Amino acid sequence: MQCGLSAIIGGCIVMLLLALLVLKRSISKHAELTLPTPDSNIPHIPVVHKEFSLRPSIDIPPVLPKPKIDVVVIAFSGENYRRMQSGNSKIMQQLCNNIVLITWEIQVIKAPDARYIGPSTIPQANVFFILVDHHERDEILENERDLVQQRRNIVKYVSRGSGPVLVILAYIEDRASERLHDNNYNKDLYQVESDSLLNMYATSGCFFSIYTQFHDFQLQKIHKLIVETFPSVFCN
Repeated sequence: MQCGLSAIIGGCIVMLLLALLVLKRSISKHAELTLPTPDSNIPHIPVVHKEFSLRPSIDIPPVLPKPKIDVVVIAFSGENYRRMQSGNSKIMQQLCNNIVLITWEIQVIKAPDARYIGPSTIPQANVFFILVDHHERDEILENERDLVQQRRNIVKYVSRGSGPVLVILAYIEDRASERLHDNNYNKDLYQVESDSLLNMYATSGCFFSIYTQFHDFQLQKIHKLIVETFPSVFCN
């Protein structure tokens, strides 16, 4: 009786184990069928790893280009114009290298005929250097009663530019100006006192007389004029 009961219990245990084994295989097979394969059409969602920083967020302003100054040099004689344009002039070398430490673009033009003074012949600029050639009678600007007033009208035209404009009037090739004792110009130039326009430039420190090049103290004064006329450029 006991042997029969033991046999029955053993058979039940074996059947239970067989049932568990079949169930395990069924679950494994079902899992294999439902897992996505590399060829599956199920889209792959990438995992994004974010890096977090404890540093505070700071807005860094963009680096802006430094303002530049456009310069026009006006020469009258063809010889001086060619010398200025080729860079063989000591005056041009000084203007390019010794005046200011800023972005500074220089254009040399030949003075237009009195009949054609205007925007088509004189480009816009921030600074004008008007280089008047030496005259045997030291006539820097034409007489106000003269019918043709090329130099005088050019000075008047460029000084009317929009915005701040600096006009430097220079009388060049004046031998007596080779030795100036801290003066902007040769005091023997009689027209400076008699001509109202020329006297205005001399009084404001914008008239210079030179021989072949500016003196160092003259360059320093020109630099000062530029800084005073365009303070925002030098504040950046």
